[in-house]
Order: sequence, then C-alpha cells, then structure tokens
Amino acid sequence: MALPALAAAVLVAWAAASVMLAPAAAAIAGVVAWRASRPRAVHLQWTGEHWAADGDAGEVDLMLDLGPWMLLRFRPSVGRPLWLPVPRGEAGASEQGLRAALYARGPAALQRQA
Repeated sequence: MALPALAAAVLVAWAAASVMLAPAAAAIAGVVAWRASRPRAVHLQWTGEHWAADGDAGEVDLMLDLGPWMLLRFRPSVGRPLWLPVPRGEAGASEQGLRAALYARGPAALQRQA
C-alpha cells in the first residue's frame, strides 16, 4: 500500500514542480531566444578585389532587393554564411556604392562568361 501512495506523491510533486517551474523556464527560453535573434553589427567591405565582413574574405550574394530593404548573404571562405538585412539608411552615405558594388559584375564573372 505504501508503494502506490509513494508513486502518487511523486506524480503530484512532479506536476506541482512543473507548474511552478514552467514560467521560469519560459522566461529563460525567451531571453535566450531574444539574445540569439538580435542582429549584430557587421562591417561589410568591398576591397576592389573581394568582399570582407569583419576582416573575413568571402562572397556576397544579393538575395532580395525591395528598394528600401535588402537581404544579403555573405559566404566566408571558411565557416557558415551570414545573413545580413540592410534597411535603407543603415549603410549611410555608402548606400549607393553598396548597390553599385552588388550589381557590378566582377572580373571572375566576366571570365566565366567569356
């Protein structure tokens, strides 16, 4: 008779603990998700020969251009790609230069075409 009573007590304690800990777990998960989703500042640069993001060389693909907002994908030579949302005004005075560099065909593209 003690074993079923102990099992029931464990179930009640587990249910009570999960009800009490659920808000704390949700808050922790929310903070972690919020910190992971915040975009970090990336310095994207065209050197005249290649693209670089925070000093890492790679390739940039213009994935979406909606006029006031662009989505770029930076593919570093080593590592995972970075997705870079660029709202109007974020590039400052370099915005037109950025668009020109993204749409310009580089020497490698011209050689592949010939």
